Amino acid sequence: MQQWQPPTPPARRKLRPLLAAALSLAVGTGAVVLSLNATSDKPSNAAATAAVADTAGPVPAGYGVLGDGDTAYLTAPPTGGDGCSTTTDEIPGTAATGGMFGRTKLGDAQVQTASTVISVGKAMGISQRGIKVGLLAAMTDSALNPNFREGDSIGLFAQPKKGYTFDDRTDPIGASRMFFNALQAKVPGYQKGAQPDWAVAEAVQRKQQGVKYNGWRTTAAALVKKLYQPTPAYNWHPKQDTCPQDGETPTGAPSTFDPGFIVSDAVFYNTQAMSTDQIRTFIDAKGKDCQGDWCLKNLKVELPDTPQDEYCKAIAGNPEADAAEVIQKVSVACGVNPQVMLVTLEKESGLLTDSSVSEKSYAAAYGWHCPDTGPGGGANCDPEYAGFVKQASGMAKQWARYVVNPDKYNYRAGQTVEILWNVKESGCGGSSVTIKNKATASLYNYTPYQPNQASLEAYPGVGDSCSSYGNRNFYFLFAKYFGTSDAAQNGQQSQGEQGQGEQQAGSVRTDGMMVQIPDNPNVPEQLRGKMIKAPNDKVARGLASGLAFLGTPYVWGGGTDGRGPDDGCSRGGGEKNSCQGVTGFDCSGLTGYVLKQAGFSTGTDSASQRSGGTDVKWEDAKPGDIVGFEGHVAIYLGIANDVPYMLEAPNVGKQVRIRDVRAGADDVLHRYWS
Repeated sequence: MQQWQPPTPPARRKLRPLLAAALSLAVGTGAVVLSLNATSDKPSNAAATAAVADTAGPVPAGYGVLGDGDTAYLTAPPTGGDGCSTTTDEIPGTAATGGMFGRTKLGDAQVQTASTVISVGKAMGISQRGIKVGLLAAMTDSALNPNFREGDSIGLFAQPKKGYTFDDRTDPIGASRMFFNALQAKVPGYQKGAQPDWAVAEAVQRKQQGVKYNGWRTTAAALVKKLYQPTPAYNWHPKQDTCPQDGETPTGAPSTFDPGFIVSDAVFYNTQAMSTDQIRTFIDAKGKDCQGDWCLKNLKVELPDTPQDEYCKAIAGNPEADAAEVIQKVSVACGVNPQVMLVTLEKESGLLTDSSVSEKSYAAAYGWHCPDTGPGGGANCDPEYAGFVKQASGMAKQWARYVVNPDKYNYRAGQTVEILWNVKESGCGGSSVTIKNKATASLYNYTPYQPNQASLEAYPGVGDSCSSYGNRNFYFLFAKYFGTSDAAQNGQQSQGEQGQGEQQAGSVRTDGMMVQIPDNPNVPEQLRGKMIKAPNDKVARGLASGLAFLGTPYVWGGGTDGRGPDDGCSRGGGEKNSCQGVTGFDCSGLTGYVLKQAGFSTGTDSASQRSGGTDVKWEDAKPGDIVGFEGHVAIYLGIANDVPYMLEAPNVGKQVRIRDVRAGADDVLHRYWS
């Protein structure tokens, strides 16, 4: 096998010169990351305040004003918090730099953020007017600050949690997508309607800002005029041989949707993925906005004793079982991953996140015995199978039936068959699919449609008239909740085994100082199977330990004290996706774990890890060093084909992955090993 050694990088590979041309935005702990002024030495004065109010719109709460009396300048307050940063990679082909837009001066980061809004809008087919409305909202509600936070309102569009959960609100790509979905849903005739732009923005945001949005109309129009044409539409689905970028397809198996391999058998049938307590914590976190006895988290049902049959083992009943106990028992008895049961529940009925639940909500909780035989191909549910216990136990047993009696069903592993885009009555047809495993066959037996390109590109929104959403939603929801859907094939331990003290390196191959990079969807294809030459055996052991968790979900605060993945409660305290029953790493948790497995100690957050250790010049970098950014850290792996790579836990909604070292890295690396 080809060895991969880190040669002394030539002068042009030194990273610092890349910073001047960087288009990416790093949101860092305590750093001023949003600035409408590129020069910080301008005096503050009352005239500038008036200029902002008269020419650019209201000053967002918490923002200072700098200016010369004629031009408005805004500076964002420092952002707080520990853990890893939100990062937005550059939109290819966009040269977004600061300057005058209308009578407002914007900094580089703000114009790049505006370019992101435009790029996402173009990808979603939003008109120029709709994009201008989005910019009005972002300017007014956050001053184009992707890390804005005021109470429950977070991110570029100051979006509340309710109704904005499909993407990370602090990711400007995800936030933009959610805004434009809301625009299309709340103001479907926005393009030709008589409402002024500010009224459309208010209809979407509903923040009682009203005509205040109008204050930024000149700036928004100038941004669209200058940036719309050169800004390309965002590419949601990168080619398989590229490293996934932040904000692109939020899943790890594979980096684009493969209709023949939606989830691996190893994951789908892993009955030990979650304990009852973990399921309960997960349900509580997802349903925290729901109040009342019928909420899934509060549900109490009678689970009867059930004897063993040819599909499932015996189940011990409980007259006062909660939903977590039901899901765990039926999953284990019937040989299916409880994560699969949770995702199926959400895709079929939305009961994990529904805040308006009644007894009727459970009639078709899993869509079991609800075939598409109603009028026009609609659902036709049998009331005999209504109720949560019947639905959950029936669903689990149905997954087992597909395994025990595959010949009785339409789709089987190894077949190449036509799978429709939508119900037959739609007349949309389908395409040929080679089904690669029994888990994917089972999904098609239960929901016999595949998503078309319009469906994939619109996630989580609506595609075209031929789009279907069941298997699309399973794919994306599984990635969002639990990370990669083929993790168990690539050395990752099941979540039921994580967080129990120190972890081992799984199936990652080592030979002395040599470490083989796994063949994993979270690795650029050109690196899979290559060898890393570590500086010593200890560092090799640490690198292998980290690589074993490729595809593990990012969890805010996860990886406490270098002990391995956990739910992040100790450090995350319930912020973001911590304390939700999902185990994983944040950026400093992963780097701390890798170095602890090598026998060395680090700080417990990104700031302390960047300030500690020994500074190392880039030309002296070795695998195992820490790469630092504002609010973020990663493990340096070496150089391949003149490109430096790193292992990182990127951000909420993403998974542990290998990617190239992006612009914005510290001038030096940070070494803890010896």
